[in-house]
Amino acid sequence: MISCSKDQEERSLIALEDARSGGCINLDDESFLPKKKMNHTVVIRYMLTLSLLLNFYLMGHTFTKPFPDFSVDQSADIVSSSILPSSILSANNETETLFKDFEPFNTTNPYKTSWCPKATCHNSPLCQPCNQRFLFVLSTGRAGSTTLLSMFNALPNVRLSGENMNELYVASKLESNLGPRWEEEKIIRDGAFLHNPIPTQSMACLAQHVMHSINPPPHDFLLKLNKPGKLTLEEHRAATIIGAKMIRVQYGDWSAEEAAEYFEQHFPCAKYIVNMRKDIEAQATSIQKLWGKKQTIDKIKQNTHKSNEFLTKFANIIGSDKAFLLNMEEWINDVSLLNDVLSWMGYEDCEFKSLLHQNKDGYKQDFSDPFDGEVCNI
Repeated sequence: MISCSKDQEERSLIALEDARSGGCINLDDESFLPKKKMNHTVVIRYMLTLSLLLNFYLMGHTFTKPFPDFSVDQSADIVSSSILPSSILSANNETETLFKDFEPFNTTNPYKTSWCPKATCHNSPLCQPCNQRFLFVLSTGRAGSTTLLSMFNALPNVRLSGENMNELYVASKLESNLGPRWEEEKIIRDGAFLHNPIPTQSMACLAQHVMHSINPPPHDFLLKLNKPGKLTLEEHRAATIIGAKMIRVQYGDWSAEEAAEYFEQHFPCAKYIVNMRKDIEAQATSIQKLWGKKQTIDKIKQNTHKSNEFLTKFANIIGSDKAFLLNMEEWINDVSLLNDVLSWMGYEDCEFKSLLHQNKDGYKQDFSDPFDGEVCNI
């Protein structure tokens, strides 16, 4: 057995691969010693230079190509398979091509054959307003809106919240407050109000983020997002239809035309279930009993008439492909009318078997399954 000095043993460990023969290393041989560390300043400068060159290349090459529109074959299964808008073409092995040919300003609608085929989508690096699907239940009070909320919340991949005190009307003021100086695509080059041009529809994502914030996924679910092997937040949003039940949209300081324009611009990929009640006398009595003891029945009836006119006009402006009108007296006695809504939404082989009864005798809840265990697909 060959005997090595302690100094040789320690240095031999560093050069283990060269000492596999068991021999002692030559103390004068420094080839095995660790190489000198590279100057970090030089490395950083090198990386920055490389990054700048790559950016110049991308700006001059990748972004000069047009953004390809999705064919019917490529986008037909978006909703049924819950594919991400950013991965729409993965089923056809064309995701790489999608990003390679990305154009930062485009009008691609990721749901043009399903949820919102007529949506106007002005995409920019700041906002892609059609990536999120929305469902809103607009109604007057004491007209079964909470029952509708529970019924449609029972659908897979649908998350609707309850009342939000007309928060979206409040959110609309974030834009209207700015005034004409901040009109889309307008630039002010100098002075007290200087700013760069705001891309068309980029404020939509601000309004949509309000909905995301006040109607988030369950906390336990949020803890699982963005972990290896789990959904990203973007993937979850793309697979989910979100929205709210709102009975106060008509109370904002805006006309039906103004409200419709705001929702079309800021929630372009949305559908609306617009619900009213024919028996206004009974509705007014119910409202007075629960909320409006300081108002006369006649005043409540007058306000309800105005609300019905607002909602009807709103639905007509939005159009039948995006808005479905309901009367409580009809669907409460015939659940098949709500199944017509399911078909209109794009659900297949899916039927409500029974009607929930929410807010019975005030605020009592019904937690039964309206589908009786049936699984619905969209």
